[in-house]
Amino acid sequence: SDGLAANTAGDFTTILANCLAHARRHFVDVVTAFPAEVRVVAATHGLAVEVIADSDGDDTDDIVALTLFKAVREFLVNTVKHARASRVTIQVGRCDERLTLTYRDDGVGFDPTVIDGLGPRTDAFGLFNVRERCEYLGGLARLESSPGHGVAFRLEVPASVAVRKERSYARARAARR
Repeated sequence: SDGLAANTAGDFTTILANCLAHARRHFVDVVTAFPAEVRVVAATHGLAVEVIADSDGDDTDDIVALTLFKAVREFLVNTVKHARASRVTIQVGRCDERLTLTYRDDGVGFDPTVIDGLGPRTDAFGLFNVRERCEYLGGLARLESSPGHGVAFRLEVPASVAVRKERSYARARAARR
């Protein structure tokens, strides 16, 4: 069972690394960061994946799109390794200057308090990294789950990091006066 999970995670990592290279060649917009290959690989592992893109991602910074892509990769690997899910929904949307990504699976779920606050010293290092990357960009990551009820991740990040940096710089400058 552990060997199968490791092979499955390896399959996802290889395919998604290829998708990432493809996305980089196409200026890394949010829609191309979730290509059809992800859904094909997911289907080979018994997952039905629905991707809903309410934003074309045209004016999304590369680093933001890569952060969302890496988050989806982490979520998919965890779903295959741990969740025993049959369905995944990934939704990307935009509200004003912020992008939202919602990832849901119908798997076995877990108690999030078990990993909450444990940081990088746990098996949940990937989820810790997703949260840290989102917060670094000025966003947030939320996790909802309970045993028997699947998992839902919601990420919210600025579409343009430059806007966030300029505002942060202006606030810091004003505070020094």
